[in-house]
Amino acid sequence: MRLRAKLTLAASLLTVVLAACVAVSLWTYGERESATSARAQAGLLQRAVIELNVLSIGFLLHSDDQVRDQWARRHASLLNEIQSAEDGSPVWHDLRTGMASMAATVTQLASLPKRRPETLDLPARRVLANRLLAESQHVAAVLDRYLSAVEGRAAAREQAFVPSLVVPVAVLLGAIVGIGAIVGRDVVVPVLSLHRSARRMAAGDLDTPIESKLRNEIGDIVREIDRTRVRLRDVLASDRRMSERLARQEGALRRQADDLRRSNEDLRQFAYVASHDLRAPLRGLIQLAAWIDEDAGASLPADARDSLAMLRDRADRMDRLLTDLLAYSRAGHAVHEPETVDTRALVEDLVGLAAAPDSFTIDVAPCLPEIETVRAPLEQVLRNLVFNALQHHDREAGRISISARSEAGGYRFSIADDGPGIPPDQHARVFEMCQTLKPKDQMEGTGMGLTLVRRIVEGRGGRVWIDSAAERRGATVLFFWPVDALAGGQERQ
Repeated sequence: MRLRAKLTLAASLLTVVLAACVAVSLWTYGERESATSARAQAGLLQRAVIELNVLSIGFLLHSDDQVRDQWARRHASLLNEIQSAEDGSPVWHDLRTGMASMAATVTQLASLPKRRPETLDLPARRVLANRLLAESQHVAAVLDRYLSAVEGRAAAREQAFVPSLVVPVAVLLGAIVGIGAIVGRDVVVPVLSLHRSARRMAAGDLDTPIESKLRNEIGDIVREIDRTRVRLRDVLASDRRMSERLARQEGALRRQADDLRRSNEDLRQFAYVASHDLRAPLRGLIQLAAWIDEDAGASLPADARDSLAMLRDRADRMDRLLTDLLAYSRAGHAVHEPETVDTRALVEDLVGLAAAPDSFTIDVAPCLPEIETVRAPLEQVLRNLVFNALQHHDREAGRISISARSEAGGYRFSIADDGPGIPPDQHARVFEMCQTLKPKDQMEGTGMGLTLVRRIVEGRGGRVWIDSAAERRGATVLFFWPVDALAGGQERQ
């Protein structure tokens, strides 16, 4: 049975039993009070009858009007008391009959001729006097029997009153003990056992089962906690396995990071050696070609002079390529503090350094922002893009537009030209290292400009892309430059 049903049933039975016991106690108390009242009233009647009998004897001795009147008043008072105390039992009829006979006898005595002194020698007076005394004794005997019965009933009610009070108290105590036994067996003991199990769980023991044979609410709670223990044990075991796997992966990642760090260091060292140590003999070749041109240029055949010029051009391109490789290897590794950069002033300085022909128009938007960022990488990106737009233009005159607009987390810069454009299928290729759209013999570039731009922008957490279509001229290179998380400052317009 469920605990709630047990407690409800026990409370209901206790209520019914207590109500019955209280009703019996109240009835017993009422009976006792009634018997006590009847006993007191019977005692009063007995004293009144004794007083009336004394007056009867006095009337027999002195049959004057004063004694007769006093007897009559007492007789009337006693009748009233008998009438008020009457409860329907036969004794009251006997009392009224006896009282009526006494009154008739007294009346007859009063009607006899008076003699001085009164004597009882007359037969009639003697007979009436004996009758009055007999009737007085009869009334007293009836009242004695009634008083004995009342005394017995009162004693019985008093004896029954105490048990009627003890029984409800005993029932109440028994009910309390029974409910306490139910609560102790079904609540206290399971809760203490559950407390011990909870302490074991808190100490880390998740393998010991928590069991309960109770089929009540406490048993349901114990079983739910045991299911929680099983789930928690499984989760902790899974977490331990995951932690071990993460620890192994962390170790592998740490080793890979160390290998990558060493590899990057080796690559930077190689780029430095390649760009520094190779440039020394390369510059020697360039110098030798210049000396040959100075010393014997006029006497050399035309083919030899062309070959010498090609040698010097290829050597210059090799020198620029080594310079770009060194810049690429160093991109993103320099540490600089953010500062307030006026991008409009920065672009105007770069346009001045570009030395564009007078036939070119370079439009710089007036609303270029001031931002908090690292100046050097942004300057290098803008310089490469401006120089790239000038270098790859296919006409004597052209237009280049530079603008920027604010976006969430940074700014989007745009460098647009009206040159030959870049086919959509070549957009990814131009960002690869040493890739150009024209043969290298037809241009001076090394193919590293956009590669370096992408490395710098993506290293700052931004992105770079090209907007160009085959059906129209021109190309627009756009890049998003973040200024909050990576730059570590606040931008301002």
